[in-house]
Parts: sequence; structure tokens; C-alpha cells
Amino acid sequence: MSRRASTGLVALAGVLAVTCVASTTPPLAVVDAHPVASAVPDHVVPVTPAPAPHQRADVQVVRPDHVVAFRPVATVTDNRIPAVLLAAYQHAAGRTPSCHLRWPVLAAIGKVESNHARGGQVDERGTVTEPIFGPEVLDGTHAVGPMQFLPSTWARWGVDENHDGTADPQNVWDATASAADYLCADRRDLALNGDLVNAVLSYNHSGAYLAEVFQWITTYSGGVTTIPAVLAAAPVTVAAPPPTTGTSAPPATTTTTPPPSTTTTTPPNVVGTVLGGLLGDVGALLGKK
Repeated sequence: MSRRASTGLVALAGVLAVTCVASTTPPLAVVDAHPVASAVPDHVVPVTPAPAPHQRADVQVVRPDHVVAFRPVATVTDNRIPAVLLAAYQHAAGRTPSCHLRWPVLAAIGKVESNHARGGQVDERGTVTEPIFGPEVLDGTHAVGPMQFLPSTWARWGVDENHDGTADPQNVWDATASAADYLCADRRDLALNGDLVNAVLSYNHSGAYLAEVFQWITTYSGGVTTIPAVLAAAPVTVAAPPPTTGTSAPPATTTTTPPPSTTTTTPPNVVGTVLGGLLGDVGALLGKK
């Protein structure tokens, strides 16, 4: 066999070998189109959060300048509010319409801070009959009034809402109006949950306080029962109880009897009396004839 022929046979053998190998390889077009089940669980649904077009981007919870001690209450089922306090909350809530402050927010804070001015213990002007002072804070001061303002905060936010010439934190009209202005500061919109949370935390930077206030907001939003305020009463004269016989008797007049005076009596001269008697007897005997 010539060298050219042998070379041709070798080349032909190479082509046949490549063809055999290629026939054992699966077609590239056959591919499993189903993804691995464990890669994407069937209970996971990607969710794209919807944008909040009305949410302010600058809402942040910051440390407030008004911090008072947190005092828990036992229940949030009591929906009673003194009538004068309810009127003050409703009046104050309308001071800044763009703030969308609802009166249950003020009522909830008033409940937590002072139990609605100790159950409505106010005079006819709305001033508490006994001043309300909170516990001492770090700088030695006390929060004051039914809405518990620190003196430094009241100096900035206190208003004279009842127009008596004095911005008094112990007056429910002045205190609730000032609290409304404070909560609506920085152009907050309290219809937005973020602004509402920030406003309540600015009153007291405490998660427990925030939770309690929101519980009372929920309670009062469901309806309230008004109760009369405990107004200051004029001094009265208490009469003695009537006799048990059933007959009417005039009120007893209390007569103050002075203590009996002590009279100092000089003791008698017993010796002189006896001697005088004896001498009289002797004189009588001598005068007898």
C-alpha cells in the first residue's frame, strides 16, 4: 500500500471515531424546563410595597423636651369623662384644622397624666381645686397641671385659652389648648400614623406610655359616658343631727363655754377664830353680875 493510501485510511478512521463519539452524546436541545422546587418555595410570594404618597419623609422619633414619669393604670375599659374635661378636649382639638387632631388623643393623654384632673375636680373657671404636681424629674422640677407640663415646656407653649389674663397650666382650658399646640408642632398631620406616634412620644418618650395612650384612644373612639365634674362647693354650716323622737328641732347653736375660772381662796385663820371665841366667852363670864 502506498504511503498516500495509508494516510487516507488513517484520516477515514479518525472521522468514523468522531462520528461514533458524537452519536453517544444526548442532543443539546433536550433540557429540563422545570426549576428546582427547593430554590423557590411555593409559599413565598414576592411583594412590592406600595408607596405612601402622603407620608412625610422627614418623620422621625426624636428625644422630646417634655418627659414625665410613666404611671400605669389597671384597666382601659372605663369610658367615663367629666363633662367639663370632654368639652375642653373637643374645643382644643379644633385649634389647628390642618393637624387633624382628634379629641380622643387629648382625652387619652389627659387620662394617663391626671385621670382627667382627678375626676373633674375643678372650679367654675376650669381651674383644679387642688394643684396637681407630678413626680420630681431629673432636674428637680415637677410637671404641673392636668396635662402635666414641665415648667420649661409651659413657658414656650402655654396659652390663655379661657381669656382670664393668665396662662395657667392648672386650668383645663389653658392646658388642653396648649397640649394641642404642642402635639401639632412641626406641621404634623396626625391623620398619619407616623406623625401621631411621633407626637405622643414627644409627650413622653416611652414605649409603654405610647401603648397605654393608644389603648385609651381606642376606648374613647368607641364612645364615652359623660359624668358631672366635682365642682368646688361653697362652705356650709353643718347642723346637729335631729333628735330621734321624730320631732323637728331647730338647728343646734354651738355655744362655746369658757373653762371655769379658778378662784384662789385664802384659807381661814383657824387659830384666830378659836382664840376669838374663847376670849368672847371669858368676857361674857366677867360681865355677869
